[in-house]
Amino acid sequence: HNASIRLKQMDASEETRRESSPTAGGSAPQAVSPPRFTIENLNQEFEALSEEERFRLYQAKYGLAEEIHETPQFLDDSLRRFEDALEDIDDVDKEAYETALFINPEHVSSKRFRLAFLRAADFNIMSAARKFFSYWEKKLEIFGPEKAFHSYISLVDFEEEDYHVLASGPVRLLPFRDDVGRALLFENQSSLI
Repeated sequence: HNASIRLKQMDASEETRRESSPTAGGSAPQAVSPPRFTIENLNQEFEALSEEERFRLYQAKYGLAEEIHETPQFLDDSLRRFEDALEDIDDVDKEAYETALFINPEHVSSKRFRLAFLRAADFNIMSAARKFFSYWEKKLEIFGPEKAFHSYISLVDFEEEDYHVLASGPVRLLPFRDDVGRALLFENQSSLI
């Protein structure tokens, strides 16, 4: 509602500007001052929002996603569409993924593993599929072909230097969550220097 009022105001000001332009036969254009926003204006706009609009604004402000109801049918459909997307995408390098699929098909094709990518992308199928391809490329790049296609990477897969960097704790997962349940990371930048 408020957006349509603002658009009408913008259209009206554009029409007024065109009428006053020298090419339209009017007088010389006048300087246009930017709109002035006050706390009162913002409060009025906020009060005019519906409860649903306020909730969506709250979600956007605090980075909360809309709840996705993961029914068995929804999950099966998402996994089927994910599989289709893996076949349909042709503008990325699939070599690492295809090698992983050949070497370790149980892991690469497991529902649980694929659902992790779907959930990370809020069930945006194409985004999840691209993340899946990128995952295999990066894993191959970092760990090489000897280790990249194992089901999981553990500390024994790291070089000694990598292990010391991890143990020094430049980035740590804190043992508690924020008020809305998100995991918190601590980055000690002094240890990165």
